Amino acid sequence: MVYASTTGESAIIAPDGGLIAHSGIWRQAILDARVPLVSYRTLADRVGSWPEYLIIFLTVLALAWAATGRHPRRRGTRTI
Repeated sequence: MVYASTTGESAIIAPDGGLIAHSGIWRQAILDARVPLVSYRTLADRVGSWPEYLIIFLTVLALAWAATGRHPRRRGTRTI
């Protein structure tokens, strides 16, 4: 990953999170480095997109439940 900053520190980061090259703060620099490719499948690749669809479905379900207003009221609350 390449992180370029106009005001802070720029860096080249390896797939495992290690720092390959970086510039100083407020330094103009040209960073050049070889970054190894990832040769394994990530968790997101293995699982697929079904967790995203599940979260969207649960969010829509919660919004529909809240919009209906048919949820039970708590004891001791008054309506004005």
